[in-house]
Amino acid sequence: MKEKTFIADAVEIAKDKAEYDGSIKNILSDKSILAWITSCSVKELRGYPIDVIKGCIEGEPEISKVPVAPGRTNEAITGDNTEDKVLHEGTVYFDIRFTIITPDKEKIKLIINVEAQKNFYPGYDLVTRGVYYGARMISSQKEREFVGSDYDNIKKVYSIWICMDAPLYAQNTITEYSIQPMKLYGDYPGDARYDLMSVVMICLGNSEKGLQNEESEYRKLLDLLTMISSHKVPVEQKLMMLEQEYHIATTRELKEGFSSMCNWSEGVIERIRKDVIEEVTAKVTSEVTEKVTSEVTEKVTSEVTMKNNMNAIINIMQRLQMSFEEACDILQVNPDEYEELKLALK
Repeated sequence: MKEKTFIADAVEIAKDKAEYDGSIKNILSDKSILAWITSCSVKELRGYPIDVIKGCIEGEPEISKVPVAPGRTNEAITGDNTEDKVLHEGTVYFDIRFTIITPDKEKIKLIINVEAQKNFYPGYDLVTRGVYYGARMISSQKEREFVGSDYDNIKKVYSIWICMDAPLYAQNTITEYSIQPMKLYGDYPGDARYDLMSVVMICLGNSEKGLQNEESEYRKLLDLLTMISSHKVPVEQKLMMLEQEYHIATTRELKEGFSSMCNWSEGVIERIRKDVIEEVTAKVTSEVTEKVTSEVTEKVTSEVTMKNNMNAIINIMQRLQMSFEEACDILQVNPDEYEELKLALK
């Protein structure tokens, strides 16, 4: 059997990653989980019980079905098979999109988009992309939610971004960006309906960092999403925590989604670890055979191992979008060597 080339391995990882992305979207689209997300992100729903919010979600959330680009979004909602081709990016879709009717007497309709994001800075600021997505959800309402110039019937939109690999300075934060009036001169008494769009950034991270001890709903949401996206928590433990701590029934779809995520992570990690072990073994064997003393053998082995650990760490951080510490944990690097490796990497 021919040995896999780097390209073949990359294609296989890309295929697995696509399955992983689909799995995380399916998990997040569960109505109970969406209810938790919106309970802390949508001010019109704050204070309502999770079961009440869940019951307010209309129909089934759309997963990667509605294109983002102008001229396509409202066509897709009506069921047409349309797509938006963007150069170098393929077809761009909203990850998850759904509507909620608030449970209060006024019955406000909200249009909500939830995005699962691994790369915190993909070459641009995610907040600006969130604003664009929100603007598209507003402009695509024309001739659907409102007709002609009846702009008073525009429905408020939320674009909620779950950042699973946030940098340390942003971890465990929830930030809302919205339209607010600023009186530049005079005291205008008008009550214009300006509050039509909000972008919410939910940045996950180490469950022990930056979190206060109080049992707030924000803390519980960050813990929930961190647990869901973590590759370190076993599937059965995730399902148990959903049921016991969040009272979320574990459906067949949730079980399959978590299993798919776990298989992807374990498969990619195992491939990388196997490559590293083989490379280290080959290099150590080749270099050590040229030396005769145990002292030299130990030194060469240490140097080669250090070099390959650095290459492996960089590989894991880039492929899996993980932090330095997570990469070291996967490779089972001794924590005492962290500082030395960090200096070497610099």
